Amino acid sequence: MIFIFEKSIFIFFVFSFTGWLIELVFRSVYERRPVNPGFHFGPWLPIYGFCGVVIYLVAGSLSGYSIPLRMLFYFILCTSVEFFAGLFLEKCFGKRFWDYTANRFNFMGYICLKYSACWVLVSVIVEFYILPVLLAAMTDIPDSFLYKTDIILLFLISADFIISSGLLSSDKIQRLRKLIIK
Repeated sequence: MIFIFEKSIFIFFVFSFTGWLIELVFRSVYERRPVNPGFHFGPWLPIYGFCGVVIYLVAGSLSGYSIPLRMLFYFILCTSVEFFAGLFLEKCFGKRFWDYTANRFNFMGYICLKYSACWVLVSVIVEFYILPVLLAAMTDIPDSFLYKTDIILLFLISADFIISSGLLSSDKIQRLRKLIIK
């Protein structure tokens, strides 16, 4: 039996890819040209993966609670993930990957009521319909295959992050070298 950690990693990548695909189609149709919706070069949006994993990890704990209470929890949880992800990306890389300032009831442009409501709806759909199917399908995947797949995907997203963030640029390598030599 695979551990929760390995399942979580696999779920992270399934939702990261699915989120990337949804955003790719939505943004490309909206802008009438192909648009990579994320920070990474690869086909993943980690914010969707993090939310998917959190829903997976807490859904069982919430099973005894009413749907409205679960929805409130998902509202707080997913909105917080979106806020901190937006803040992190802008502070670290000087770029906003989404901006809700034109929407009513936004906070600092990182979150807004309209999209938080969408997160709630998606979270409930994920908990009740998508996760059960995904978890059932995962039981048919051999543990060793899942483990190796997780390792490969973690390597790929790590390499993608290093390249996408510009951490390998010559000026950053020079600054790092100076810090090490001191």
